[in-house]
Amino acid sequence: MVGLLNTGIHYGVFLLLLKVGELDYLVSSGIGYCFGLVNSYSINRKWTFAAAQPCNKLEFIQFACVNAMSLGLNLLSLKIFVSFLSIIPEIAQIIAIIFSMLVNFFCNKFWIFNIR
Repeated sequence: MVGLLNTGIHYGVFLLLLKVGELDYLVSSGIGYCFGLVNSYSINRKWTFAAAQPCNKLEFIQFACVNAMSLGLNLLSLKIFVSFLSIIPEIAQIIAIIFSMLVNFFCNKFWIFNIR
C-alpha cells in the first residue's frame, strides 16, 4: 500500500507538472519522485518493514542512497523509453516506475531494514 501511495504521488505530480506546468518530462519525474519520497521513509520503516531497532543515521543514509539510485534508474529508463524507443512520456513513466519501484523495494527490504 505504501508503494502504491508513493507511486501515485510520483505519477500524479509528474502528470501535473508535465501537462499543466509544461515542464520537461525528466524534470517532472524528478520532482514527482521527491514528493513521493517525503512520506516514504517513516511509513516504510514503521509499517511495511516494521523495523524493530530505533532509527539511526546509517539507516537514513542507506535509505537516501537507495532512493538516489532508484531516482537515477527511473530517469535513465524514462530517457531511454522516450528518446530511443519513442514511447510517449506518460506511458514511459509507468514502465520506468515499475523498474525503479522493484529495485527500491528489494534494497529497502534486504539492505536497509534487514528483513530476511
